[in-house]
Amino acid sequence: MSKRPLCVAILWHMHQPDYRNVQTGEISLPWTRFHGVK
Repeated sequence: MSKRPLCVAILWHMHQPDYRNVQTGEISLPWTRFHGVK
């Protein structure tokens, strides 16, 4: 086994894509609307 430490980077990206139906304009997944009002 290696004696060197393992370097780990954890990235957290808060961007949510827009899950809007382009034909109806309706948001299909509720957390995108909630995320926008935070």
